[in-house]
Amino acid sequence: MKFILFLIAALFSLNLYAQTTSLTGQVLDSVNKEPVINAACFIDGQLKAYTDYDGKFAISIVGDKHTLKIATVGYVDYTSVITNLLQEAKPILLKKSTLLLNTVVVSASKFEKNLAEETVSMEVIRPKFIQNNNFTQMDDALNKIAGVDIVDGQANIRGGGGWSYGAGSRVLVLVDDMPMLTADAGDAKWDFLPIENCEQVEVIKGASSSLYGSSALNGVIHFRTAFATSKPKTKITYYSGWGGNAADSSSQWWGDFPPVFSGVNFFHVEKSGQLDWVIGGAGYTDFNRSYLQGDYTNRGRLNANLRYRVKHVPGLAIGCNINVQRSKGSLFFYWKNDTSGVFQPYGGLDSATTTLSKTDTRRMNIDPYISFVGNHGFRMSLRSRLFRSNNINNTNQSSLADLIYTEQQFQKQFPAHFNVTVGAVHSYSTVKSQLFNNHSGNNLAAYVQLEKKIGKLWLSGGWRYEFYRIDNQTDNSKPVWRTGMNYQLAKATYLRAAWGMGYRFPSIGEKYIRTKVGAANVLPNPKLLPERGNSAEVGVKQGFKFGKWAGFVDAAYFTSVYNHMTEFQFNEYYPLYDPTNPGATPIDSFIAYLGFSMVNITRAQINGAELSVASQGKIGPVELSIYAGYTFLAPKELSFDSARKSTYSNDTINFLKYRNKHTIKTDIEAQYKNWTLGTGFRFISPMINIDRIFEDESAFPVGIARFRKNHVKGTYLLDARLFYQINPTIRIGFLVKNILNQLYTDRPANPMPPRNYTLQVVFDI
Repeated sequence: MKFILFLIAALFSLNLYAQTTSLTGQVLDSVNKEPVINAACFIDGQLKAYTDYDGKFAISIVGDKHTLKIATVGYVDYTSVITNLLQEAKPILLKKSTLLLNTVVVSASKFEKNLAEETVSMEVIRPKFIQNNNFTQMDDALNKIAGVDIVDGQANIRGGGGWSYGAGSRVLVLVDDMPMLTADAGDAKWDFLPIENCEQVEVIKGASSSLYGSSALNGVIHFRTAFATSKPKTKITYYSGWGGNAADSSSQWWGDFPPVFSGVNFFHVEKSGQLDWVIGGAGYTDFNRSYLQGDYTNRGRLNANLRYRVKHVPGLAIGCNINVQRSKGSLFFYWKNDTSGVFQPYGGLDSATTTLSKTDTRRMNIDPYISFVGNHGFRMSLRSRLFRSNNINNTNQSSLADLIYTEQQFQKQFPAHFNVTVGAVHSYSTVKSQLFNNHSGNNLAAYVQLEKKIGKLWLSGGWRYEFYRIDNQTDNSKPVWRTGMNYQLAKATYLRAAWGMGYRFPSIGEKYIRTKVGAANVLPNPKLLPERGNSAEVGVKQGFKFGKWAGFVDAAYFTSVYNHMTEFQFNEYYPLYDPTNPGATPIDSFIAYLGFSMVNITRAQINGAELSVASQGKIGPVELSIYAGYTFLAPKELSFDSARKSTYSNDTINFLKYRNKHTIKTDIEAQYKNWTLGTGFRFISPMINIDRIFEDESAFPVGIARFRKNHVKGTYLLDARLFYQINPTIRIGFLVKNILNQLYTDRPANPMPPRNYTLQVVFDI
């Protein structure tokens, strides 16, 4: 009897073994035949596996008839009934979704997700938009996005910041998931970002400190570089341009010979076996003569992305990204006067009196990493970055800053749309500077992010704790939280709400800067406190599609409250060091100096609303894409007492300095056969308030108050571009910027370019 039972069990086991089979396949993009990574693979409705770096999957199945479904964000679902396993031997081709609502983003959730399903407001900038506008550095492109303003190189999202002499940032700038803010001033170097190798730029609007830490108090700008493709590709862009006449001929110091500029950028992508590699570079020169007298820029940049996919360990990749740049030039701080000297520097060109400063800047980042994408929704990565910024100049403001950053992250995608992300961060910085003295900083952090989809409802939550120290000073660290929801009310209607805590530790530059700009002192404040705040928003994104048109309308209301907000303010201070002598020892603290310094406002609140529209479609044979955005701001101090009022240029209106109440930004592009025509428009209302000292002619005799009174209607900016595709490889274009030849400033006494023209040639091989 035992023998018979053993025989039956053995036969049963053999039968099960005969019916258990491994289903393998590869998922590729239907257009470029590139692997689709991390696509979910379902058998009969049950999640069984995810694709790896090569787009491959393996599933154990029983029986010979099943329904296979492949799904991932940004693509149309693939479904097939399997009756013969051999039919899946060919690659599975997924078609990309053409709906703007299905644009894939990763920054807000740390994993791929449709834009419409995010719980926070986001904007996406594509490489085509950057190239078609011939943006030579990233801040020019960001200035075209609703809710984003770049003031003298400083990024502000929804009025979260003003102007602070370039030190500190409430917006965190990332390149491939890692911070790209300098260790000394804590600012973004926009010309250093490898714009020639851009896959996508994602902008998060609102507090994001729970995921990204300090400096994400106001939002995040995430610059993502591209990976290699199976088919080698090379792109070279050459451009050359010249400036037009100034609106007021009395300000035209260059006479009949306008300033000219020229540049080139390139990149090449290729796969060689298991090695993926991307190389790129860019060069720019204005031939030592820009529209600002004495101001010029010459720079060159080279970068490479290398990734080796380990053949015998599916999903394992080792890589390193490198970017180096050298730039030489001269910086313009403020104009001579508002009449005949708008484009000339205060103090002239004489080295003894000028406010110009010559610079020799060298920057480098080296980013080694290791990552693993498992077959069951598990991801792991260990990334690090060495970011060196070496600024050499002739005004005792040189600085050598090193940032060493490491982040380890684990992520698991469970069945039923449950995602868990856990990470740990360590960064160490050193600064050797005439401008800031010598300092070091240390940062440790841990974070958790949870996302769960229940039916049509996405829920998200996050937590982070961060420890920060400069030298021997330790700031009081507290945990921060965020939460959000997104509910799909109808087929293309998404309601969202989000709340988050944010914080920002002051940079070394903000605490310890001491220098002079012309006659103005810039003074340190070692007692500067960290900024903290809460940010909330509610919004709705409504998709539409009719005929050959598709797009979405997005509306949001937002509010933020900040404690100890940092501002750059002119007053009488008692610094620890003599600002006129960078190498000085500590001085008697009873000696007072007039100048600018970073100070903490007790409390501030920013309310506002935003409306944006994006669509694409056809009118007959013409393909159109349209983007438009409007932002309204109402920022105010909650401690607007007489002392604070005295620093405002308009003390009757409680409106935070260096903000614009209304902004409108649009971009329209039409393509007909080989022709492409585009236009961009911006309206920027005037700054209601600036520092009162700037309008004091006894301190700054440059006519700032007079200029502001003559420009109370705001700024209207119009650009246009025209391209012709000669053949599949070569395209030529002509661009005109500031067609209306508006004279305007982004902050007091800093004039923007007059009308200018550019010729562009693109070789796409």
